[in-house]
Amino acid sequence: MKNRPQLSLFLPALLSLFFLLALPDPATAQKKYNRLFLKALTAADQKDYQTAIDIYRGILEKSPDHVDALTQLGICLVSNNQSPDSALTLFYKVLSIIPRSDHVSDFGVELQITMARTYKLAENPDSALAILTRLKDKVTSRSLKKELQQEISEARNFAVLLNNPVPLEIRNLGHELNSVYDDHSPLVSFTGNRILFTSRRPSGDREMYDGQHAEKVYTSDFDGQKWEVPKVLSGLSARNQHESILSVSPDYTQLFLFKNDRGDKNIYSSELTDDKWSEPQKLPAPINSQYDETHACLSADRSTLFFTSDRPGGIGGLDIYMVKKNEFGQWGKPRNAGPNINTDKDEETPMLHPDGRTLYFSSEGHNTIGRFDIFYSQMLADSTWTLPVNMGYPINTPDDDFFFVPSLDKSRAYYASYRFTNSAGRSDLYEVEFDSTYEGSLAVIEGTIRNENNLPPEQIRILVARNSDNRQVGDFRPDPATGKYLLFLESGQSYTIKEATPYAITDSTILNVHPSLAYDTVQQVLMVQDSRMIPPLSPRFRNHIEARKLASIVPAATSQSAEELTDSSKVAPSVTNEIVVWEDSELAAAGNFEETIKEKSREVLPPNRQVETSGLADVAFVAAETADMPEVVHTSAPVFTRRYTVQVLALNRYPEADESYFDTLPDKEQIISFKCTDGFKRYVLHEFDSFTQAKAFRAEIMETGKYQDVFVRNTATLEKLMIKE
Repeated sequence: MKNRPQLSLFLPALLSLFFLLALPDPATAQKKYNRLFLKALTAADQKDYQTAIDIYRGILEKSPDHVDALTQLGICLVSNNQSPDSALTLFYKVLSIIPRSDHVSDFGVELQITMARTYKLAENPDSALAILTRLKDKVTSRSLKKELQQEISEARNFAVLLNNPVPLEIRNLGHELNSVYDDHSPLVSFTGNRILFTSRRPSGDREMYDGQHAEKVYTSDFDGQKWEVPKVLSGLSARNQHESILSVSPDYTQLFLFKNDRGDKNIYSSELTDDKWSEPQKLPAPINSQYDETHACLSADRSTLFFTSDRPGGIGGLDIYMVKKNEFGQWGKPRNAGPNINTDKDEETPMLHPDGRTLYFSSEGHNTIGRFDIFYSQMLADSTWTLPVNMGYPINTPDDDFFFVPSLDKSRAYYASYRFTNSAGRSDLYEVEFDSTYEGSLAVIEGTIRNENNLPPEQIRILVARNSDNRQVGDFRPDPATGKYLLFLESGQSYTIKEATPYAITDSTILNVHPSLAYDTVQQVLMVQDSRMIPPLSPRFRNHIEARKLASIVPAATSQSAEELTDSSKVAPSVTNEIVVWEDSELAAAGNFEETIKEKSREVLPPNRQVETSGLADVAFVAAETADMPEVVHTSAPVFTRRYTVQVLALNRYPEADESYFDTLPDKEQIISFKCTDGFKRYVLHEFDSFTQAKAFRAEIMETGKYQDVFVRNTATLEKLMIKE
């Protein structure tokens, strides 16, 4: 979530009414401090709350009943994330000073509404309700009564959610990421090993009026133990200009940014090419317009953009819109997300989950507990949306809550907040872990387009239909620079995957995603479908002709031996419906085993479509190859003498790696492997005294372009995992 300036919690009418209010001592004391008071107002307006607080306290030392200073000091205390109790004491003193007849004046009403909101911040909605209910009975204005009714509804909503909190654990992401400046808008990759966020820490630019610096986007990698020192993403904006991150595509190749172009709020995009982010480009019409566009996120299939705009024709102020790419890769006409999502108030920060149907967003409407709350809604089969659900307390508070970014399995999320006492600064980055995890599961499948006709990559689409109901669940677009794509698919389903152009279907494949291939929050299971990759596994099935001609993905949960799996009478029910792949070069020699395979409840992919698998993370599968290959030399339970090593591969269920997989590695003969208590066999290379040395060697391996699941590992951690043999 992203917190806007907390001064917005209080109605701006308070600022304009002070000098108009008739006070008991109108001349001497008030006029004496007008100049100081205006200086404090200016500081508060620039969000330099501490300077304003110091000035107001100085005024009150000399003039304890200065109503303006008392009121504004209370506002600044709350805005600066300080005690709401102290602010309430000041507000009550103001009520005791002004005439009772002014309690129902414009100023008195606004002050009491502010008091009710402060009570909500102090997690005391009952006291807020008492003030609001009493006030509603006294005012006569219809518009005020309507406003007070809305405040009462929000307080009641808060009372319900406060008594039924969401079970979760909140963790500060630590001093490696957080600073004494504002840090917000965290975006974590689905593998959990990279983060992007916005910060106002120094970045070589000048200090601004509020003691902070221009917003810049930072990135950090997780080395297995902790987050590395964040680095600013250079080249995204001018030196002293603000740049704020909005979202990043699920494949981490396209970044969306917000820029205020002299009052015209627009969305920009930057592309990742050769490990460098390009200069941001303003998104074209009809996405950006002459009105304000404030947020954007891209669907996992890269075909739909969700964005916010206050353009005419909407339902409220800022509305959420959707726009899809056509068959030529061009953006079509935006359409409003509709009345189930948008209200007569503002909606903000839409984030579509990689499942393609769960939309998280912020709204001032619906059953909010105060200002912006986080909601979620799910798309139905007819492309309409369910009624939004409030994410509950403590995710939502009476203040503004934005920017909720869930993990792939929805068991955790990342956001920024001022609200916790262990905050390292103004706004810190946090991770939220829910007690009850998401019951569904997604598999992440990577592929590369064939594009045999050499069309512009923007015109290539990967159409995915679920075979159980023949419903299209994805219109995936490849990365134009690399031709790669990521599919986020529910496990336990069979899919038809087609590579399409504006003119024809050029390729078709049936893919069965076994439940064992679902992404796992601990093991970070990632299946890769890529016909250009070499399987990293050695031969396992040699006793049966079908096994010699097929490469099978075996569920990690099975405990059967390879020999048992070649006997159809011993195949457990949980092993059925595996992905079975014909070897192109051996189709003729293999003969037609389709009927035999069907008897074993296995589906065969169409000829001329070879799919091979390899892991980008700790991968839960076992595959088979046809050729006899030597196994990699390894030792069991090695003794490490240095602090770090580089892990080049990890395989579940202890399969042996094909030695040819390591051909392009430097010093491949020094690879050692060992079994671990978590069910993985790990392959590591070299030892290092420092993390910097290990990281440099990892970078050398990554430069080959072949190895993606390479990590720097702490040897002490690995020794604890080793099975001593």
